[in-house]
Amino acid sequence: CRPQIAHLFSDWRLVAQLVCHAAVGVLAVQISYMYAIELTNPATALLLQEAGVPIILVLTCVWVRRFPTTIEVVALALAVFGIMAISTQGSFSSLAINPLGLMWGLVAGASLAGYNLIPVRLIRECGSVATNGLAMVLASLVLTPVVRPWVDPVPLDGLGWFCLFGVVVIGTMVAYGVYLRGVADAGPVKASLMGVFEPVSGAAFAAVWLGDGLSLWDCIGGAAIIAMMVIVATRK
Repeated sequence: CRPQIAHLFSDWRLVAQLVCHAAVGVLAVQISYMYAIELTNPATALLLQEAGVPIILVLTCVWVRRFPTTIEVVALALAVFGIMAISTQGSFSSLAINPLGLMWGLVAGASLAGYNLIPVRLIRECGSVATNGLAMVLASLVLTPVVRPWVDPVPLDGLGWFCLFGVVVIGTMVAYGVYLRGVADAGPVKASLMGVFEPVSGAAFAAVWLGDGLSLWDCIGGAAIIAMMVIVATRK
């Protein structure tokens, strides 16, 4: 990765993109998503995070200076309905989930949009490993003085260390690297939509492993969001 890193730091515009990617695509995504899980549940947080897909779609339309097509408008409407169904449980006059959980879930979705759009040039010129690794290092340098784990360490048993390994290595390093490679190869919109099975598998794991049940409105809202992802992913 040395040639890619050297090339990155030789261009201030690439460095600026790296800093933005570290702040929005790594730090903000992780913090907001973890808060959304804490304040709601894993399945709900996953579905709310998919609000990033219509945000990517809208920003892409703005970037190329065109209006959304009819099918894209339908997809956006499905996304809005899905989020409302999950957050209100069918009573559209009031929220049925923690308002802060909803807020952090939508922040995670907006951060996900930045995660897909910001590093495209970085990955193409410097590779996903260098881009992802440096972004994580920068994000950790910012967050470590705030969290100060040496002041209030968290005691972990064997299962705790196993779960931490899964989050750091499998759920972050491997997942981020592979996903960003897909962003560079398929483009930000399609890459984000290739994860159509993430909320399905996340909800299934949460139900089986953690015992988190899904209500009828959760299923309806989730189906609407997944339908939105499929529609936009298969559009020409």
